[in-house]
Amino acid sequence: MLPAVGALRRHICSLSSHCIPTAACVLPQVAGIAPFNFPAMIPLWMLPIAVSTGNAFILKPSEKVPSASMKIIKLATQAGVPAGIISILHGGVAAVNFLCTHRDIKAVSFVGSGHVGRIVYDVRYALPLSPSHTVGLLMPLMPLIAFLR
Repeated sequence: MLPAVGALRRHICSLSSHCIPTAACVLPQVAGIAPFNFPAMIPLWMLPIAVSTGNAFILKPSEKVPSASMKIIKLATQAGVPAGIISILHGGVAAVNFLCTHRDIKAVSFVGSGHVGRIVYDVRYALPLSPSHTVGLLMPLMPLIAFLR
């Protein structure tokens, strides 16, 4: 676990008497891929959950509308989120492929079209992983696909 992730997790747990710290729920590095049509809402779904559960988060915004994501990252930094907890990765298909295939990224959350979601799913599951470490989640009421490895 990154030192900054552990420190942030301890701080979050100190704020709540209901937090039960456990290393089993922490995936050190997770990523989120956001669509062009909800450039602020979708990152604001992904980011707080990822960071509040003790993970470092990489956001890949749409290359068409990156300014909302940049503003979110700037506000998080101004609010005191430690360096290295939230990162942003700009780009298109190459950036998505990088996030889906990098061995250190343990979960990828994607919101977008079904066609692109199928591509993300296929790329992520093409990795040689143990079935016990690979879980896919599709929520039919929301266009959200999360891939854990």
